[in-house]
Amino acid sequence: MGRSNPGITRIEADDSGQFTLYTGIGDGGQGSSTILNQIATEVLGCETEEVRLVAGDTDCCPNSGVTAGSRVTYIVGRSAQIAAQKLKEKLQETAAGLLEIAPGDLRLEEGFFYSPEAPRRRVSIAQAVRRLKEEGGSPIGEGVFDPEMKALDPQTTQGHPVGTYAFATQGALISLDMDSGEVEVLCIVACHDVGKAINPANVTGQIEGAVSMGVGYSLMEEVLLEDGMIRNPSFSEYFIPTSLDMPAIHSHLVEAAEPSGPFGAKGVGEPALIPTSPAILNAISAAAGVRVKELPVTPEALWKLLISPRNEQEFPLT
Repeated sequence: MGRSNPGITRIEADDSGQFTLYTGIGDGGQGSSTILNQIATEVLGCETEEVRLVAGDTDCCPNSGVTAGSRVTYIVGRSAQIAAQKLKEKLQETAAGLLEIAPGDLRLEEGFFYSPEAPRRRVSIAQAVRRLKEEGGSPIGEGVFDPEMKALDPQTTQGHPVGTYAFATQGALISLDMDSGEVEVLCIVACHDVGKAINPANVTGQIEGAVSMGVGYSLMEEVLLEDGMIRNPSFSEYFIPTSLDMPAIHSHLVEAAEPSGPFGAKGVGEPALIPTSPAILNAISAAAGVRVKELPVTPEALWKLLISPRNEQEFPLT
């Protein structure tokens, strides 16, 4: 918090008019490679298959930081947007020279630069790349994005510790068996401010995956230790939610554009997981009148709370 946290991306165009996007970020399953590709293609006015992504190769990719902290779409995505824009400007200036027209008068669509006033006179990206090389230039754009931050003052606690903030609210509907302590999560409503959903299906999928993690964290995932050894080292003993344990999930994407993010986007990684367990625990408290303070809430643990003296367990809801 408050430290430099840059994303760095490089994109190159070849003689055939195709692009290669280089990033040090690895995709852990959250779909960041798809998002970075979409950002670049939006700037360059091309199809997704025209941009090849090279990710996580330390031999040729710039260090873009870690795949963590809900930073990839916001920080690395913004650096990809900057890199693509720089390359576009290089090629646009070259194409303008070929067409003998001001660069600002050109549009880029479907791999061609043209003037709206004379759309049949056009220059392809491949032609612009070859001319740029003939002129001694390089068809490469590099983008660096390091959000403005300021560490918290230890005396006043004032500062600007992160580039932007994500906001999330989740609600849980549960069914509770008061005799056994068994909890079933029936429904999760998840509302998330994502800035701008570059890929709505991707965002919704990430929210659903995070909710599944939250259900497991809340109700069943427990590492049992004895003398420093894990007693349940396999998935036959360490339980995670299956499809039969999943509640209905209603995801609502709130798009309040973040000015510093790529096309207004920001992250939704941790924010999709953090509210799930508190929502479930608050639902248990509302239903049973007891406040759970340890996770996971196994049926046995909750049953013990339910049969204990209520005046020792109740905690006022706020």
